[in-house]
Amino acid sequence: MCSYTITDYLEAHRRGDVAFAELGYRKLLLASNQNYDVLHLLAMLCLETERPDEAFSLIAMALKVKPESAVIWNSAGVIHRQNQQIQEAKNCWLRALDLDGRLEDAYVNLLDTLSAEPERPPEFRAICIGAIENRVPLRRPYYELARLQLEEDDQIGAAETWLRMIQERLACESDVLELADSLSHPEAINQVVKVCHELARREDAPVAALQTLSVILTGRLSPYHQRQLSAEMRSEIEATVRGYLAQARQLSQSGKGLFLIARCLRQMGYAAEAIDHLQTAFRLDPQYLPIQQCLANATLETGDVETARAIFRSVVTGDHPMPQSEFELSRIEEVGSPEAISRLREMLRSVTLPEQEKKLCLFALGNRLQSQEKWEEAATQYLLASEIGNTDEQLRNKERYSAQPICRTYDAEYFQAVQWHDRCESDLPIFIVGMPRSGTTLVEQILSCHPDLFAAGELPTIAHLFDSLTNGEEQWKSDPQLLRSSEIARLKPLGDQYIAELMRRMAGAEMPKRVTDKMPTNHRYLGFIANILPKANIVHVLREPKDVFASCIQLNLNWPFSDPDALVYYIKQYQRLMMHWRKTLPINLVEVQYEQLVQNARPEVSRLLESVGLEWDESCLNHTNARREVRTPSKAQVRRGLYTTSIDKWKRYERVFGKYYARLDQDSE
Repeated sequence: MCSYTITDYLEAHRRGDVAFAELGYRKLLLASNQNYDVLHLLAMLCLETERPDEAFSLIAMALKVKPESAVIWNSAGVIHRQNQQIQEAKNCWLRALDLDGRLEDAYVNLLDTLSAEPERPPEFRAICIGAIENRVPLRRPYYELARLQLEEDDQIGAAETWLRMIQERLACESDVLELADSLSHPEAINQVVKVCHELARREDAPVAALQTLSVILTGRLSPYHQRQLSAEMRSEIEATVRGYLAQARQLSQSGKGLFLIARCLRQMGYAAEAIDHLQTAFRLDPQYLPIQQCLANATLETGDVETARAIFRSVVTGDHPMPQSEFELSRIEEVGSPEAISRLREMLRSVTLPEQEKKLCLFALGNRLQSQEKWEEAATQYLLASEIGNTDEQLRNKERYSAQPICRTYDAEYFQAVQWHDRCESDLPIFIVGMPRSGTTLVEQILSCHPDLFAAGELPTIAHLFDSLTNGEEQWKSDPQLLRSSEIARLKPLGDQYIAELMRRMAGAEMPKRVTDKMPTNHRYLGFIANILPKANIVHVLREPKDVFASCIQLNLNWPFSDPDALVYYIKQYQRLMMHWRKTLPINLVEVQYEQLVQNARPEVSRLLESVGLEWDESCLNHTNARREVRTPSKAQVRRGLYTTSIDKWKRYERVFGKYYARLDQDSE
């Protein structure tokens, strides 16, 4: 005769043979009604089969026999929760943790239940801290505590929690991305980098430490931070990141791990290389939407607009809201899709939508409404979006963008004095300057098709060299001689440094006759450029200021281009400065009017090429065939042929933007 044990009945229970398991449990209880293990198991079986009253009775009997069992107290809490007795459930789980401070299930149940409450109660933090102090091998307590600390703007505390999660090898790729993107406090970032560097040196380095370093260091190569770095520092950081990424890939071959690598590569400007990793990542993890979103963006940057559009459509029509993809798709689809408008309005109704995602939805909705020719409603959405995230008083300091100190420092007399000094004689650079959204990317794309030209993109080098004269200080604005004396002492070395950076950028390419640097804000440094590179060419792209205003306000740009009041002030200062350069600049300044370029391309391109010392080449009229990567906000538009529909576009929004247009027409500001 076959004799079954509790193990046999438990195995039947686990594989779903509930009837056999229950019969066996009851047989065992007939033999011994004080068997707390059987009472516990039968109680949970009754709960699974929707007999809560019997489950209560059995778990109470089990606790009476074995009141010191943390596992049974945890199960009692589950039974209470199933019966909507939440406070009783929490009391049971807390009792379980009193008995066993490392019981994972009790922590999970408590955090799940407390997270479901409208506001997280005070004990939520205590539960997280308790799990961490007891070194319970769960990721969630660390993650939840770090989120709480970030919500309280305690970035130092969040960094410490995050580092403990990495050291315990509990952090995953999504934690690395979310928390790294959330840190902005220098002390917190430096602490994370320091500890992760130490961890990365170990033979058994946690993969999350390598990934964290890659993400943070890659962030230092973004356009916003690059001007603070020398060319050597940028090269060193890039090499370091590549080393960490290679190590991370050896340790993690998951889809999310490859996505993180690809994201870093794309941020460093290697979109084509990122695409290879993203395609593999997508095959491994097709449900992880950020992979598809990043793939669409990288594909767009390499010029494959149709493929990017198809991927974005797939992302936004899924089950999860994806504001970033909605925004990008609204810019390249250019149709007033009712389905898209409905999705965006639904997202905007959510009270839990983060501010930056709300901003993207407003921009996307404005673009969709614009495609339906609902100009005023679209303009209203753009203004609503512009109100989000423009509260940093340090950024809003108008003096930072004033033309007056620059005009006072770089006057005709100073240019005359400089010409007698030894300077770099290279005629390699062409600086393309102008307002954002004025057509600078289009001009660069046209020139990039010339066989004797290399397009280097938007380089921070000039701003960095200028800052090196002043150590980032601004005393020179009140005393121009401070800057002049420092500049004159270093004229040739500064020019040589810039040319050396261009050569580094061209490593491996055939030596061209000209190289473009398309940093639009270099218009602020034209006097400096004229002094250190007297044979350089300047191409200034102009566009109707009101069209520039309307175009900037429609995009998710950084301050001041996202704030209508600040944008008006910036445009006026830019106009004042360019007027000064026209009168005083001692080097070749070529001006290209956007409206004339798109209407009469051949003569305008011919004049431009001749002005910068290049022979005519027919390929410059086929700029849509250029396969170079473009990462500016114009990355989709430059893939199209020349079009005139953006001329006088500002008139469509006049009723909403009228007061700003009026200020642009005034002489003062």
